[in-house]
Amino acid sequence: MKKVLFIIIAIFIIGCGNKKEYNDKLKKTTEVMAELTYFSGHIADDYTEVWRTAIYDNRYQGNYCSDFNEALSKHMEFVKGTSLYQTIHLKKDTLDMLIRELKEYPSEYEKAYNEAVSLYTDVDQLTGYADSPSGSLSSYSALTSDLVISITKKIKEFRLKHVE
Repeated sequence: MKKVLFIIIAIFIIGCGNKKEYNDKLKKTTEVMAELTYFSGHIADDYTEVWRTAIYDNRYQGNYCSDFNEALSKHMEFVKGTSLYQTIHLKKDTLDMLIRELKEYPSEYEKAYNEAVSLYTDVDQLTGYADSPSGSLSSYSALTSDLVISITKKIKEFRLKHVE
């Protein structure tokens, strides 16, 4: 009888440990997503400002540019040399690893996992736009701004529902 009780207690403790560990991974994942959203949004805002200035003033950092593509290209070179750009790529690698680790979830975390994957795709899209702007100034500005707002809102909701 004591042996059976011991086994039941051990299974309970292991199960609780797995849930706590999984919850900690969810928490870390949302922290990295929030950081990536903030940093990527900052870079996207910079691109939008460079783009707008190049269209209306034919300038990049005070120097003449023949068109906005030249200004964006110069700014892209600049951005890729910054520590912020490197940080985004390191955090993106961390997020990719965390998402892979979340695949093995306790059954009651299935909904949380699916929502985390949905958030991941939005964050991935935003980091892609921070890495390489595309579209028109208007569409890029609206899309990146909407993504930042949407992701931020979804992360807050996710934390309230799933992260202890």
